[in-house]
Amino acid sequence: MSWTHSTLAMALMELSRDRRYDENEQKNGPERHACMALIRLNLLRRRDKLTMERKERNQSLSQFPDSTTSLLQLPTITQCKTEISMQVILSSMERKRSYTTVYPSEIDIIANESDIANGLVCRYSTGKCQHRRAQKNDGTYLNLCHMHRIRANANQRKLDRKKSKKHNQRQQLNANGMESRKPGKVRNILQSILQTKKPHST
Repeated sequence: MSWTHSTLAMALMELSRDRRYDENEQKNGPERHACMALIRLNLLRRRDKLTMERKERNQSLSQFPDSTTSLLQLPTITQCKTEISMQVILSSMERKRSYTTVYPSEIDIIANESDIANGLVCRYSTGKCQHRRAQKNDGTYLNLCHMHRIRANANQRKLDRKKSKKHNQRQQLNANGMESRKPGKVRNILQSILQTKKPHST
């Protein structure tokens, strides 16, 4: 078997590479084994710690079984709020339903000649409305059509709010006046006036 220069060079390179790998493996082998052992030890400690914490938590919960069940049976604030809000919604729906059943229809209709002859035209103050008066379910007629009825109700509510506001302001003024006319306060005011009028001693 004949060896050429290239094959000899490649064989020498392979031998030197294997020798260097063995030397590096011998040098880094103990350090790598020590690092892996440290990692394995840390993992075992972490597992033991989690196991102990889980056992302590279970023991603490098992000591108070009655308190946990009683707390679970109590209603929460959100449940109470939900029940109250549902009651409010249902009551408002009932009010709206009762309001809408008062009138069979809220669509204004132009009065014809027979309506004018029977006096069923809207009696708004301007006298220019040509719609028929609003009719209830019982057959009775209002003095106004639906549009002017709604407008009159809005104006009435506005007047009621103004009256209520003035009434509250009047009551507040009366309460403040009664507070200022108390005997103790009047006496204090008179004493302060007399003290300011006394001549200063020289």
